[in-house]
Amino acid sequence: GVIAAREMTEHSFSGKVTTEERINITAGDTLQLIMRANEEYNLPLRRSTSTISSENANGERTYISRNVRLIVRQTQENTAYLKIARQANGSSYTRAKEEAGYIDYNYKISPGTLALDGHFSSSQRNRFNDQEVEVILYLPEGTYLYADQNTYSYHRNNSRYRDILDNGYEEKYLLLQEGKFICDDCPRQRSGSNSYQRPQEDQWEYNSYQDGEKPDWERDSSDGLNLIISNNIVKLSIGAAATQEELETIKQQLKVEKNIDIDFSRSEFTAIGKIKKLSLEVDCNDGFNGKTVNWSRNLDKNEVGFKRDYRPDAATPFSIGRLD
Repeated sequence: GVIAAREMTEHSFSGKVTTEERINITAGDTLQLIMRANEEYNLPLRRSTSTISSENANGERTYISRNVRLIVRQTQENTAYLKIARQANGSSYTRAKEEAGYIDYNYKISPGTLALDGHFSSSQRNRFNDQEVEVILYLPEGTYLYADQNTYSYHRNNSRYRDILDNGYEEKYLLLQEGKFICDDCPRQRSGSNSYQRPQEDQWEYNSYQDGEKPDWERDSSDGLNLIISNNIVKLSIGAAATQEELETIKQQLKVEKNIDIDFSRSEFTAIGKIKKLSLEVDCNDGFNGKTVNWSRNLDKNEVGFKRDYRPDAATPFSIGRLD
């Protein structure tokens, strides 16, 4: 079976194991960049700091994480190359580097294509906290890049990572010139980071976190459904436009990511799957649970759903129904 796992042990030393591999891409060539999903565990293909664990028939436990960061930079060399940094924390530098060495991360280089796993694994029990894989793709001047849409969350970086691949540049042919990608049909309005200024309907990703809360950019959203998952906060907001299919997806994700059970089986839906009456029951499996019932007209007027705040000093650790 699959269970959610999150170990919160504090460490004070960081260790890194780095490998490099050349890619046969030079000026004038085009490289297609895609992320690969873990089909065995049916995990969403999005970056997340959460982990799951699974046990095979031999009783061996494997830990899976999607904490993979993608960065694209220019190199002064004539050929592209890939740098993989496996990182971990530990009680000493030696131990941290040992922890990093346990990380198993895979990718595939084929003519014109680089396929990166959107996850990594470790066989080490109780040694999975604060592990991360950083994938840096170095491209020479004059090369073309075509990044698949599924790379979006993996390269959502701020300026300190010196990532030249902007969010919003997916599925467009980009020419690398003088340290920047040239794109004729990409968004022109820029923000202060490497990401372009996002449309208004996506601004909740920036302003929905409380002060000091670090988002992990894990989300599902539509016109009627917003999900926030971070280290300390889980918040699900359900609007009248949410569909039964979307709720089912969120149900599976919350179970995997945070071991939270939600039940909306008593809800009523229209013929096209939209909510007529929402009946939501939530069990966080840590002593906090509750339920709420709302008609669709209330979902249009108010923010309805639930919120779990895991911080020890949280004023309201759990709330369900109307969210203020």
